[in-house]
Amino acid sequence: MNAGTFEGPTSTIKRTVWIGVDVVSEVIEGEAVLLNLSTGRYFSLNVTGTFIWQQIELHGDVKQINTALLAKYPADPTQAMRDITDLLNELVSRDLVRRQ
Repeated sequence: MNAGTFEGPTSTIKRTVWIGVDVVSEVIEGEAVLLNLSTGRYFSLNVTGTFIWQQIELHGDVKQINTALLAKYPADPTQAMRDITDLLNELVSRDLVRRQ
């Protein structure tokens, strides 16, 4: 496992994530736009990704993010965690979030 990424659904259950100190975000028409001020790169999220981002802002607990996502959107729990993990891996690779 790389130091900055998640392995997969089962390894993230007890993990937390937080937003990088150089990252700002804004929700525009239901979709988040994220900007890493240190790199000058931005990243946009769809509605579901924005919901996950807002959960990171609230508490960053990956298990709670999965629970909240399943409460809002009907989905298979394993697939939901896989999708969350994929997004978090992408956000980590872009230096937008950190993990513990």
